[in-house]
Amino acid sequence: MPEFSAQRRRAFLITGVVFVVILLVPGAVGMMYYQTDQNLTAQTYARQQTLINLAATAVRIKIDHLVGIAKAIASLDQISQSVASGRWDDAARSVSDFENNVAFYDPFIDRVIFYDARGIQRAAYPTLVGGIGTSATSSDWYRALNQGENSYVSGVAQRLSMPRINVVGVAVPIETGGAIRGFLVLQIPTNNFLEFGTDLSLGTYGFAYIVDGKGNLVANPHFSSQTGAVTDYSFVPAVKEIMAGKAGVMVANDPSEGEKSVISYEPLPQYRWGIVIQELYDEAFAARDSILFSYLWEIIAAIVIDLAFSYLIFRLLIARSKYPKS
Repeated sequence: MPEFSAQRRRAFLITGVVFVVILLVPGAVGMMYYQTDQNLTAQTYARQQTLINLAATAVRIKIDHLVGIAKAIASLDQISQSVASGRWDDAARSVSDFENNVAFYDPFIDRVIFYDARGIQRAAYPTLVGGIGTSATSSDWYRALNQGENSYVSGVAQRLSMPRINVVGVAVPIETGGAIRGFLVLQIPTNNFLEFGTDLSLGTYGFAYIVDGKGNLVANPHFSSQTGAVTDYSFVPAVKEIMAGKAGVMVANDPSEGEKSVISYEPLPQYRWGIVIQELYDEAFAARDSILFSYLWEIIAAIVIDLAFSYLIFRLLIARSKYPKS
């Protein structure tokens, strides 16, 4: 009996050594699992950063173009002279001739509005009901242009003319002789900005949205930003980061749907805007999780084989101990 116990201990020892040696295989696969997880996660975040950079660049280029058009119109002699002499209707008529001129036309532009130096709306093209005679002295763009800025892209506001849609404005001063004679504002419906992000690869439910400097939605495909009250998104973590001038990628729940998402964000500091793109977490990491799932099954299979083989070795050793060589 003592001899059998010694043989049994020896069998346990040999089996343990075999188990540990074979365990190196799933251990190696486990290390590959960890490294793959780290690498693919980093690649996914890098992809999201690339996408937000592309989206932000596209929005920036568009706004730059609109600002360029506003400055080009304001610098025309026929416009500046009409404004300086108070011929506001002539200025509006001059603008009506620009629709067929590619240098001054952009399909985003809904209206061109003229204000005098005191911030009173004097004329607009096309003419709509309401707005003429109203004051813009409380607006951000009026204060900024009077403080020396040469252009200003406003936040979201509901326009005073009918129909009362939500718009943003690109404002520039109209100057003659170094003095401000009035202001020109290009009015753009917020829904025009919905196109940004539609050509990005963001999975089935991914999308992009744009916010202004106060955290209000400029455009979001999940909300109707064209009419109604302006939607405040300043409470959203990514938007808070934008308002603090920060860019990055985070994992958080979508504020409207509650779905776990990968969210990337970037401010447009020169225009006090920002853009956010988000993709469902499961879709963003689908390729990574598929590869890791394969590794996980390989680890499980290797451990099962290790246990089975070690058990077989143990049984063989025990069997030999019962029948020693004669």
